[in-house]
Amino acid sequence: MQSIFLASIPALAILTFVITIIAFTARARYMMAKKMNPQKAGLHTKDIPPPPTPTRQLMDNYNHLLEQPTVFYAIAIAIAVAEHVDLAYVWMAWIYVALRLIHSLIQCTINKVMARFYIFMLAWLVLGVMSAREIYLLLS
Repeated sequence: MQSIFLASIPALAILTFVITIIAFTARARYMMAKKMNPQKAGLHTKDIPPPPTPTRQLMDNYNHLLEQPTVFYAIAIAIAVAEHVDLAYVWMAWIYVALRLIHSLIQCTINKVMARFYIFMLAWLVLGVMSAREIYLLLS
């Protein structure tokens, strides 16, 4: 059971890796098409045109995968180190990974903000339950 639980960590990392490749490829194509100087593009000045919406969506999703999931990585490692992995944690971990995948698919394609918001909040709920349960188990 521990292995199934721990596999959720690299699974989420792989999602992040895939989005990284897609997002940075799109960004590089845009910059090459516009013959942009990478140094100037990194300055975020007003005279640098913003990338097209699909590229921005990909870049935003990349950033999002470096925000909320860090809490997941921390709590998942804490659960594993404390040897508290059980079926409930296995389900919660994989549900969290699935929610992040769904969030990424929505943001990188149709980008319906309210759909993303609901998925985002469900993911926080899963993290909250995992965290509260682990605090309870650690202090029991």
